[in-house]
Amino acid sequence: MRVFIAIDFTNEIKEQLVEIQRYLKNGSKKGSFTHKENFHVTLKFIGDVTPEQLQSIKNTVGIVAQQNDPFELAFSNIGSFPRGNKSIQWIGLEHSSALHHVQSQLEDELEKYGFAKENRPYKPHITFGREVVMETSIQSLQLPTIIDKIYVDSLVVMESTRVNGKLTYSPIHYSSLT
Repeated sequence: MRVFIAIDFTNEIKEQLVEIQRYLKNGSKKGSFTHKENFHVTLKFIGDVTPEQLQSIKNTVGIVAQQNDPFELAFSNIGSFPRGNKSIQWIGLEHSSALHHVQSQLEDELEKYGFAKENRPYKPHITFGREVVMETSIQSLQLPTIIDKIYVDSLVVMESTRVNGKLTYSPIHYSSLT
């Protein structure tokens, strides 16, 4: 089973993300764009795990969730990670001490179970598309403004699978923040 820990969104937030993604699609030549139901913020990518490891991950997520209060996130800028002549398109989040604290706690707690800490700085974002080739620059697009904040009240363990060739992220465990 291939898993990661994330923050999931309400349908309303996902609809707003779809609206922005539509503009990016229109300004691109091609790309593999994220399906609406797959929008999320990754806290920790783990990868393939055994059933025993999965139980440790669920327990850890529960412990971290119990030690943190709900918090809000706000969208920031649109950006991209270059990959040759293609890129990964994303929207970032404004700095959140609460988000970074939760993410750091997860890293520390999971390391106790043998999961390696990420060696790159944490850069929270929501991926709009992979292998995107833009026709025009992102800066020249007239993107809609997002106003809503994201209310985070739970952490989720997600499974990543392919269903009929489509990448699918399915929640398999939620833990509520207290």
